[in-house]
Amino acid sequence: MRAKLLFVLLALAMCLSASAQSTALVFELYSDTPVVTHSSRFADWDGYYTDPGAVFYHDGMFHMFRNGFRVWPGSVQIGYLTSPDGFTWTEVSEEPVLLSEQVPFTDLAALASSALVMDDGTWVLYFYTWNNSTPPAAEIGRATADDPLGPWTIDPEPVLTYGSAGSWDSAHVDAPSVIRIDDGYAMYYGGSTEEWLTQSIGMATSPDGITWTKAADPILVSDDDNYRYHQPRVERTDDGYVMVFRMVPVSGGQMGLGIATSDDGAHWTLSSEQPVWTRANMPRRNGFWFTATAYHDDTLFLYIESGSRSTDIYAASAPLAD
Repeated sequence: MRAKLLFVLLALAMCLSASAQSTALVFELYSDTPVVTHSSRFADWDGYYTDPGAVFYHDGMFHMFRNGFRVWPGSVQIGYLTSPDGFTWTEVSEEPVLLSEQVPFTDLAALASSALVMDDGTWVLYFYTWNNSTPPAAEIGRATADDPLGPWTIDPEPVLTYGSAGSWDSAHVDAPSVIRIDDGYAMYYGGSTEEWLTQSIGMATSPDGITWTKAADPILVSDDDNYRYHQPRVERTDDGYVMVFRMVPVSGGQMGLGIATSDDGAHWTLSSEQPVWTRANMPRRNGFWFTATAYHDDTLFLYIESGSRSTDIYAASAPLAD
């Protein structure tokens, strides 16, 4: 009996320890000043707003495909930067490497959201569209190149589109986050119904990154109906999967960021029912919008679009090692 009790206590301690680890992810803002700024000239392609789009670590460097635009809703162009440490960024080209007008299945905007390099050296960029429709339906597309500066070849059709009437993603699929898994690729994406009455996070899998199969149901849905979940950013770490995602209050107000963890990439556990990052974490308590993440050296990097009348990109990080 004593041995059995000792085993139960040990198991309980291990559970508490695991729970503590899952909730211990705390981001620290790198600086009160942005790490990437929009252009000071309004006439430029990024003359008013910029967001971090897609960020990842590859071959000794951090890579960012950022979105730049002058008005929203409006045409969005995609620029390319690199960094040796995730905080100090260099614009590789002053001109964008991909234009919204090059995407055949949007009449307004295409926004970078996830990127990776395949085993054969091909660069792959996943983006989502924003159209001049009511509501503005969104789909997910793919572009490839031999070099990050292009030229980029855009798939003629979306690789993932919204679901049928009555489904949980019947109006929009957007903000994809694509990672490698053991037998191919996994895509995490935001899905919503008409007028964004509900927003949840879904998952699709693919053997080649081109042909995708959706899971039937969303993998992350708010239980208390107080929030809409959106914009997943997923990283596969040495200890499992971590997701940073947008939490939008149903009653209105500024969004926050939540964190969820998973052992298998399909079943997720919230670290907290409440946002772990809000505008109170930003300089001057400014609002924030699109985010991106990158994982390297047991550290999760977070990139945040923020500002008052225009937007720039800020950086934060959180250690994942015990």
